[in-house]
Amino acid sequence: MRSKILIAFATVVALMALFGGFATAGPAKAAASLPRMTQAQALAKVTRIGLAYEQAHHLLRPASYGCSGEGCDGKDNAATGCNKAPGTWVAGNGAAKVEFIDSSNYVYYVELWWSPGCYTNWTYTHRGACGANDGNTMSAYVYRQDGLQYYAISSSSACGVSSPMVYARSMVSQACGYLGDLPPHYCTAWY
Repeated sequence: MRSKILIAFATVVALMALFGGFATAGPAKAAASLPRMTQAQALAKVTRIGLAYEQAHHLLRPASYGCSGEGCDGKDNAATGCNKAPGTWVAGNGAAKVEFIDSSNYVYYVELWWSPGCYTNWTYTHRGACGANDGNTMSAYVYRQDGLQYYAISSSSACGVSSPMVYARSMVSQACGYLGDLPPHYCTAWY
């Protein structure tokens, strides 16, 4: 909650800087008192506001995660705490999830997870019913659009397996899961 208040305050301050403060004499007088600026000047101010917001947002991020930026590549989401960041969820508003059924009618899921605290994605492949053990191992692959990829393979008794993370602040990622480490594979869309 504190971070939302600070971001709102930073936004108000940035808007005041853009428009030179608030006028108290009504909308017509306020519009007349606004400084005239060129399109380039307006763009420069908006860019500065965007950078100020980005810096404020970055400063408000908790420093308690075990990695940051590209230093998160290849790291474990649980060991770093990235899986506990507020707002962590299955990417694409929950749409980055694929269900598949093996030849013995066991249900599996492949999910692409997103951590807004660490700006990372990882894949979680798991059984639909944890107690139903068919003896299969599972693989979880995460692919980033630039070709970086990581994977993990479960034991045959595990309920699920998570891939290492990829830092994906400005790139899309895809999750793929396998039974064992062989095709067929099941993949989400790119998010």
